[in-house]
Amino acid sequence: MVPSFAYRLIPSRLAARPARLRKLPDDKVAAILIRYCNSRRHVDHVFDAVVAEMERRDRLIADERAARARVQQQLDRDARRRTRDERLREEYQLYVEAAYQAAEEATRGHMLNRVGETAGVRPRELFSGPWPRARKYASEELLAWWEDHGRMTFTEFKRQSRQSAGEVA
Repeated sequence: MVPSFAYRLIPSRLAARPARLRKLPDDKVAAILIRYCNSRRHVDHVFDAVVAEMERRDRLIADERAARARVQQQLDRDARRRTRDERLREEYQLYVEAAYQAAEEATRGHMLNRVGETAGVRPRELFSGPWPRARKYASEELLAWWEDHGRMTFTEFKRQSRQSAGEVA
């Protein structure tokens, strides 16, 4: 049975329409509930509508808090990852510097071939750049030193540090 048009126009029905309750602040919604509870007319309908609206608002607040918590967790994760990467980069720079100093001493400063000198390449750049570029500009002495002592790119250094961290854990 469909409620009559007059039934829908009862003040409590109009006051407790979900669309209207959504627009009102919490204190106004509570005032509607109090007004109809005091008059004891159509209390069940108003009570049900107000409770449904307040539950909807609580769900919205809970969803918003959960979304904020997820964003904060992602920010925290990103910050930890950033600090871990920064630490790795610092360690890699120390590795490169130590390797450079040792190679410079071993090669007596002859680290570039003629092509590298002509191109104006700085010898330090060969220790952290891509392998093909390093081979292209490195002197025979430096290539021999790398053959004996090794040369690691940042990616290899990162992989090695992760593997050693996995073994420790």
